[in-house]
Amino acid sequence: MKPKPADFSLQYHWSESALPPPYHYEYTLHLGPGSQGLIEFWPDYPNPGTPVWTETFELKAGDLEKLFTLLQAKGLLEAQERSGQGPPPGAPADGLQVTVEGRQISLPSYAAGEKEAEGIAEVYEAVKAQIPEPIWTKLMGQYEQYQQDFLAGRQPAENSLPPTPVPTDIPEGMNEVVRTGDFEGVIFSAENAMTTGIAAKGEAYWTPSPAEVLALEKQLGPYLQENAPRDYPGPLRNLTEYKRQYVGLLVNEQQFIRVNFFCDAHGMDWQREFVFIADGGSCYFEVKYEVETGKFSALSIHGES
Repeated sequence: MKPKPADFSLQYHWSESALPPPYHYEYTLHLGPGSQGLIEFWPDYPNPGTPVWTETFELKAGDLEKLFTLLQAKGLLEAQERSGQGPPPGAPADGLQVTVEGRQISLPSYAAGEKEAEGIAEVYEAVKAQIPEPIWTKLMGQYEQYQQDFLAGRQPAENSLPPTPVPTDIPEGMNEVVRTGDFEGVIFSAENAMTTGIAAKGEAYWTPSPAEVLALEKQLGPYLQENAPRDYPGPLRNLTEYKRQYVGLLVNEQQFIRVNFFCDAHGMDWQREFVFIADGGSCYFEVKYEVETGKFSALSIHGES
C-alpha cells in the first residue's frame, strides 16, 4: 500500500430528497488535507436567505490514513471514468470527491458496478463516521428549532424558494466557493492557481481546504486590527464588504495561503479569474497566512492612482 500523500482530502455532500421546506436539509463534510474537519449544514435549500451552520473539529490521529488505505483496498483511487445511475425517485442524494496527488476523483453513490457500489458505500459510512457525535447532535437540534420556527411563520419567505441553479460549465472539483454568514470567497485549485502567476521562482501551488480557510478567517480580524494602517492609503472597510480569493503556495515545503481581498471585481468572473487591480486604495489588499503556525505576513494595501 502506498503512503497517504500530503494533499489527500475528501469532500462528501448529502442532500435530503426534494421535500418542501422545512423538511429538506443538506450538508457538506470536508476532511483534510490537514488534521481539521469541517461540516457545513443548510437547514433548507441553499439560497441567499438560508443560514449556513459551520462547525470545525480535529480528526483523530491516523483517521485520514485509514480512509486512504480503505480507498486503496477497494480500488477506488484508480484513474477511470465512473458512471452512476442517480438516486431512485424520492431518495436522498449524496456524493464523494477525493483529492489525491493533484487529481480529483468523483465517487458516485449509485455506481453502475455492484462490487464497486459496495466499496463506495463502505467508504461513505467511514467518512460520515468522522463527524463527532456532539457536533451532529448540536446541528440536528438547531435544525429541529429551525423547523419549528419555520412552521410558526418566523422564517423569511425566501427560504421556500427552489435551489439556486449551479452553473453547469464549471468543471467539478475545480475552484471551490466558501460561504458563511460573514464572508464569501473562492479557493483556487492548484491547477487553476497556476493562471494567477503569483508564485515566485522555486514556489509551487497547492489546494487549501475549507477548514484551513475557516481557521485563517477566525484569526484575520485581530491581525488586521493590530497591523492595518490607519492613515494612507486609508482605513480598511468592514471585512464583510470584501470578496476573497485563496491561493495555496508551497514555499520551502511550508504551506501558505495568499488571500486576495477586493470590494469590486470590475465585471470579472471572480470565482474563476484572479482579480488584480493595480491601485484602487483600501478596496483592495492582500495578505499571506502560514498554515502550520497560524501567522500572517506580507499585508499589502493598494494605493490610489
